[in-house]
Amino acid sequence: MNLTLKQLRHAALLDRHGSFTVAAKKASLSQSAFSRSIDKLESQLGVALFDRRSEGVSPTVFGEALVRAAHDIDQRVGDIGQAIDEIQGLVSGYLNVALGVYPAEISMQQVLGELIQQHPGLTLRARVCNWEEVNQRVLAGEAELAYAVVDQAATDERLTVEPVAGYEMAYYTRPTHPLATEENVRAPDIDSFPLVSIRVPAALAPHVRGRSTIDSASGFLIPAVEIDDFTVARGIVRSSDAIGVVVPLQIEQELARGEFVLLRHVRPWIAPTYGFIQRRGVRTSTAASAFRDLVGRVEVELQRRNEALLEHYLPV
Repeated sequence: MNLTLKQLRHAALLDRHGSFTVAAKKASLSQSAFSRSIDKLESQLGVALFDRRSEGVSPTVFGEALVRAAHDIDQRVGDIGQAIDEIQGLVSGYLNVALGVYPAEISMQQVLGELIQQHPGLTLRARVCNWEEVNQRVLAGEAELAYAVVDQAATDERLTVEPVAGYEMAYYTRPTHPLATEENVRAPDIDSFPLVSIRVPAALAPHVRGRSTIDSASGFLIPAVEIDDFTVARGIVRSSDAIGVVVPLQIEQELARGEFVLLRHVRPWIAPTYGFIQRRGVRTSTAASAFRDLVGRVEVELQRRNEALLEHYLPV
């Protein structure tokens, strides 16, 4: 007996649709060619597999046994194809992600480095932008997935968010700043100096001090010095009395060298939540799933390190 996968699929189609005409169309064959395939299968097995009646086609007891096996084999073949597609998605696949400016500097260099190390055939596109543009890129389909602050995205019904990590932040200055040695820095003290920051989402705006304005239409906080690159921000803070907002992990080495200090402001302060942002209903690719898994693992250790820095420089 030398049955083929094609014959078994034809039998499964005929069982599913109960009509030679419909099953032949689904198989992209003429009805006569499809009938010959079923006839040959029955001849090879030496039994009638289907009863042909005017009201439709139904499997015989022999046909029932065969189509059960045929459906199972077809499913297994589909599983094999899916597994190959998933492997292919990492061997020579493509991933386009949008990254918020804070996560890009805190964790994404490590995550993306490990991702490419594990899957060197993967083509990766990572765009770093502020949280507004992150959401827009996902909605426009320009990025399959984003990792950024989720506060604003969570209010958009077109997006789904999955929170992952929260990092407590602090104000930082140069060591010669007028507030650098103050033991209890109050909010009005901070308001006397220009704030160097990205634009702040409305949900966080009431908690951020420093010279800035609130956009009346959106509620966003617009800092006196708006940036989207932390290298630039650090340069401004280093050479002026401007005050920056940072996750201490971002300036770990500068803090150790005494180049920057964290202001002794009330703790705990803001701890924005970073997470995954996707368009609602979009299927996650294999490459995106691998990216998500790595993010979850890396963030656990980095959050621990950030908390340790805060405890060292700003003990509660």
